[in-house]
Amino acid sequence: MVAEAVDAPLAQRVLDPACGSGTFLFHAVRHYLKAAAAAGMSDAEAIAGATERIYGIDVHPVAITLARLTYLLAIGRERLQAPGRPNVHVPVYLGDSVQWRSPQASLWTREGLTISIDDELQLWASSLYFPSRLLDNAPAFDRLVEELARRAGSRSPGSPPPSLATVFSRFAVHPDDQEALSSTFATMCGLHDEGRDHVWSFYVRNLARPLWLSREENRVDRLIGNPPWLAYRFMTIEMQDAFRRMSEERGLWAGASVATHQDLSGLFLVRAVELYLKPGGRFAFVMPLAALSRRQFAGLRRGLYQTDGGQVAVEFGTPWDLHAVKPNLFRVPPSVICGALAEQPKALAAAAERWIGRLPGRN
Repeated sequence: MVAEAVDAPLAQRVLDPACGSGTFLFHAVRHYLKAAAAAGMSDAEAIAGATERIYGIDVHPVAITLARLTYLLAIGRERLQAPGRPNVHVPVYLGDSVQWRSPQASLWTREGLTISIDDELQLWASSLYFPSRLLDNAPAFDRLVEELARRAGSRSPGSPPPSLATVFSRFAVHPDDQEALSSTFATMCGLHDEGRDHVWSFYVRNLARPLWLSREENRVDRLIGNPPWLAYRFMTIEMQDAFRRMSEERGLWAGASVATHQDLSGLFLVRAVELYLKPGGRFAFVMPLAALSRRQFAGLRRGLYQTDGGQVAVEFGTPWDLHAVKPNLFRVPPSVICGALAEQPKALAAAAERWIGRLPGRN
C-alpha cells in the first residue's frame, strides 16, 4: 500500500491519521529512507526529511508511545548514532483526527489557535491563545509549551508571572506575538495556582498538531492507514449522537434499518480526506470488505459528500479484495480502498482486484 500510494516519497508529505502502533509509519519511513539513499542524501538529511514529511496521529496514548518507538526503529540505530545527525523530533501525536469536539472547544483562525479551558469549576471562561507563527515549527512549539508549563509550575503559587524575556529570545518569538504569549502564560500560571496545570501542556501540544495539519496550506499529499472499525451498536450514546449527526450531514447515514451495522470507518475515511488531504492528493485505507457492497456503506461509495466547508468529491480507484488472503488478517474480511480528492466524484467500482495468497502467519 505504501509503495502504491506514495509514488514520490522525497516530495510528498504523508499522514496516517489512525496510526495505532505505527505499522504504516514504519513502512512509510523506510520507503522514504530508501529513496533518500538512492538520491545520495546524508543520514542527517534523510532523518530530517523523513520527520518533516511523515506524520502520525492516534487517539490512544499507549498506541502513540508504541508508534513513536516504531518510528525510531524504522530510522534505525545506525542512522540514529551517525555523527552529525540532527535532534530527532518524532512527529507522532496524540490527537482526535475526526475532530469530534464542538467548534467552541477550539478555534483556529489565520491569526492563531485559541483553546477554550472553560469548565464548571470556573466562574468565567478562559482560553489559551497561540499565534500561528509559533505553530509552524512543530519541535520548537512543543519545547516552547513545555518551557511555559515548567516556568508556570516552578514559581510560588499566587506570585506574579515571571518575565518571558529569555524565552522570547531563546525561541525567537516575533515581537508582535509576545504580548499574546505573555497573556497565555499568565493563564497557565493561574491554572497552576488552581492545581489544574498538570495536563494542559500535554493537551495543547497534541491538540494543536491535528488542527495545524487541517489548515489548507498544511494539508498532506498522501493519507494512508487502517481507520478504526467500530460498529454503531458498540459506540457510547454520546458517540452515537455525534456519529449520526456527522454521517447525516455527509450523506453517509443509511437509515434505521441498518443503523446497528453502520461503521465508524466510513465516516473516518471521509473526514480524513475532508480535513487533511490536498486537492489532487491520494489516499489508501484498509477497510471492511463490506464497504465495497453493503448498504451501510452506500453513501461512502458515491464519492460526493456535503460538509461544513462545501462539497467534497472523491475519485475512487480500483479497490482490493483481501478476503482470500490467508490466514485471515482481521476478524472480518478486509479490503483496501484508494482514491483521490478531486473536482468531480467517481463512485467506487463494484469490481475489485482480488488478492489471493497465504501468509506464513498472523501478526
